[in-house]
Amino acid sequence: MDKLQILKKLQILSFYLVLILLPTQLGKHYWLSESLVRGFRVDYVTICFYLTDFLILIFVSLEFLLNKKIKKQFFYLPLIILTWNFIQLFWTPLKIFQVFFSVKVFIFLIFALIVARKKFNFSVISKIFSFQLLFLFLLSLAQFLLTHSVDGIFYFLGERRFNLLTPGIAQENLGGRLWLRPYATFSHPNVLAGYVVLVLTFLLLNLKKVNLKLVLISLLAGILTLMLTFSVAGMAVFLIAGILLLLLKFKEGFLLQNSKKMLLLSLVFSFLAPILLLLFSDNNEAVWLRNLIFLNNLQNLPQNFLLGVGWFGNLVLKNPNLSVKSVQPIHNFFWQLLFSVAILPLALLMVKYGRRFINNLTKQQVILLILICLLGAFDHYLLSSQQGILLMLVLLCLK
Repeated sequence: MDKLQILKKLQILSFYLVLILLPTQLGKHYWLSESLVRGFRVDYVTICFYLTDFLILIFVSLEFLLNKKIKKQFFYLPLIILTWNFIQLFWTPLKIFQVFFSVKVFIFLIFALIVARKKFNFSVISKIFSFQLLFLFLLSLAQFLLTHSVDGIFYFLGERRFNLLTPGIAQENLGGRLWLRPYATFSHPNVLAGYVVLVLTFLLLNLKKVNLKLVLISLLAGILTLMLTFSVAGMAVFLIAGILLLLLKFKEGFLLQNSKKMLLLSLVFSFLAPILLLLFSDNNEAVWLRNLIFLNNLQNLPQNFLLGVGWFGNLVLKNPNLSVKSVQPIHNFFWQLLFSVAILPLALLMVKYGRRFINNLTKQQVILLILICLLGAFDHYLLSSQQGILLMLVLLCLK
């Protein structure tokens, strides 16, 4: 075996390792002074190097060694975004984090573009995702029954130490008894639910390429995990995914004809969701908190609308009415992106790349994007968590 073949196999191996480690949070955190808000650590703006970061660097580096004829146009979009992010350093309150996260986004985009150009063994990919779903179900079930974290080796995979009495822990009242909503290796049950929904849908979209028995087992494991999370948004979006899959099976012509309209509607709904949520009762603590965070950011919108505050810079905008518990990103992917990057560069990118991007979408990508829009309507983890960002990019780019 020559050197070239060895490098190719190493690159493929590094990609499969990224997939295997997607649900994990194994990494090293560095707490900077700007990561503290009123003396408390804020996870969202800390510096963390994950094992998946190093694997992605290996994957990208090997691509440059194997393919020395990459066209300059390949780097245009990542470079445009990186340049704007660096310009934001003049006014963003989070200087070090802005550099760190901007470089990470740049590398992730290049990684995604490389993945989109390659073909991988789908049998291997489906097995990785199927065993992930089974693993997440078993860990979630253990946490649910024990009402605390399992600990041990799972801590190094991303499981946080918690029990039913941990402040702020997600709970559910069943039959007059409080139960722990399982986190598995994620930061919140809703993130776990979103991960399961997207992976399950991806597998079901590729039924012809996978082992049917394995998919049925992973489908059962995924549905049971969703039920354990008690994630209303996750279960609702999975129901919509089921409807879209049925349309694809029995009314493919109708779906293909109206898919772009459905995508536009889901995008509009996602953007309007935080505004619509303001109409609901404040008696629900979760709704009240989301509304409070959104309204606080709206107060700062006029001065940040055109230029943004940098990646998650809105978390440290001063507001005496907010508690430390409220120092969170907006629970909406698109509004958080709007505050971070700003409307001006986003609009320019849409003008330059929007039509080409939409015209080149496959039916699989359209369905996944609809689900991403709907999941992003009520949470920020597709932008704020390593697991969410990578899963979104990988699923959209895999052929």
